[in-house]
Amino acid sequence: MKMIDKLFIAGLIGASAIALNSIAFASEDVLLPEKSSESAIQSADIEVFVRSGCPHCAKAELFLQALQREQPALRIVIHDVAQEPAAMEQLQFLVKKQGISMVRVPAFLVGGQLITGYSDEITSGQLIRNALAKARDAGANSEI
Repeated sequence: MKMIDKLFIAGLIGASAIALNSIAFASEDVLLPEKSSESAIQSADIEVFVRSGCPHCAKAELFLQALQREQPALRIVIHDVAQEPAAMEQLQFLVKKQGISMVRVPAFLVGGQLITGYSDEITSGQLIRNALAKARDAGANSEI
């Protein structure tokens, strides 16, 4: 291998390391939704039920991160039903209460309405945004 080739490869490796480092540091500033805790749950605008390894849940969490950046005051609490048995029990109760036939994740509790499943920002994301707006309007009207 020629010396110029070795230098070129070394330069590529160095540039890649710098780029990856800057991405890692930039991601630390991202506002992430809270994981569940008793006080956070009581004040949550959106309560979300997910399961580790679920691809739809991963897409939903990316949507929620974007929503959190748009609305920094938004309070989002995420429960992993595989790691929190109480969260699974709560989700089963909500599903039964709202007459939904099957427990599915991700599920979003917004203003007392349970929205199950997530496909993309245009469809599911808009349902969540609409429910959030409706819940905020109802809350603003109750304060008057």
